[in-house]
Amino acid sequence: FEIDMMALNGINMPLAITGMEGVWYETLLELGFTDKQAREFLVGPAFIAWQLMANCEGLAGPMPKSWIDKHIKLGKKIIEREVSLGMTPIQQGFSGFVPKLMKEKYPEADILIKKVWNNIGTTAEINPQDPLFAKVGRLFLEKQKELFGAYGFYAADPFHESQPPVEGDEYLHDVAKTITKMYEDFDSDYTWVMQCWSLWKEIVVSVPKGRLLILDLVGYMHKRK
Repeated sequence: FEIDMMALNGINMPLAITGMEGVWYETLLELGFTDKQAREFLVGPAFIAWQLMANCEGLAGPMPKSWIDKHIKLGKKIIEREVSLGMTPIQQGFSGFVPKLMKEKYPEADILIKKVWNNIGTTAEINPQDPLFAKVGRLFLEKQKELFGAYGFYAADPFHESQPPVEGDEYLHDVAKTITKMYEDFDSDYTWVMQCWSLWKEIVVSVPKGRLLILDLVGYMHKRK
């Protein structure tokens, strides 16, 4: 009913997040994590939104496998219904967020342990210039496609509520080029989706024209008069 109401009210690009636990789970298993390690990274159901924003890991977890399985099925049903009504789902992209355990499993990689967020804990992020970034990002996108299909719009906000590990515009330009190439290699008809909450101008201007969609989710750019 909610999906039908969205369609009736002109919403044609819903954010597809249901079942992302399954994408992460399958991706981490492929990267050498055990079932327990993968589920310990995933947060409890009440905190999924914050994990998708790369703010926390493991909080109120580990996530039950039963929840993962049920939400993969639910996510498939949601997307199937949305597509049948002419909607184009915005799916999750990859901006470098990974479990802290990746630092032990891939000690040669440039993985940054970020500062404590909101007194909850630390998280980890792969430097986009490290080869592991593209490997994990491509695998994540492929697992998502296997489970739910691919629809051309991928949301990713590099360094969301954090600082880049390297100062200077040149580094941010390189980050944009790295992520752009990852999307191009996966889907030649991609559109990179960002929200304006924590934009980095140097990243934005380095994305090819016509390949970036910025969502003003909280009305920062357009105020009611």
